[in-house]
Amino acid sequence: MSGKLLQCPRGLKGALAIPQFITSIGDGAFAYCSHLNEIDVPRSVTCLGVRAFIGCLELVEIVLPESVLELGESAFCGCDSLSSVELPSGLLKIPDKLLSGCCKLSKISFPTGVLEIGERAFEGCRSLGELNIPESVCGIADGAFS
Repeated sequence: MSGKLLQCPRGLKGALAIPQFITSIGDGAFAYCSHLNEIDVPRSVTCLGVRAFIGCLELVEIVLPESVLELGESAFCGCDSLSSVELPSGLLKIPDKLLSGCCKLSKISFPTGVLEIGERAFEGCRSLGELNIPESVCGIADGAFS
């Protein structure tokens, strides 16, 4: 059994473990679930859609499993409380506006093989300190760190 999570019921609070049979998280599936503070993404998930977690205001940390190979644009945009993100090693492109507006983001782990950082990927992430951008990166789009 496998499936795509299309939409999370609004009003969920606290922690949520996504079931193991889910293989992808659809566009806007968790959009504006503002009271979720922890999400466990299982190894079965390979793709997060566009704006999948946009506006999850209380989400503090996200660790994406190595199975995730594709992230949609603005997947974590506007997650105000997000302070730490660990991106999977197989990710080749950091999409546009991935973490735009995550003002408390202070730690990001870049995959060693990432090639490209998208436009405005980290716009408004004013708490980011020193960054270790891998040598594999051959393109950083306009405003990536504005």
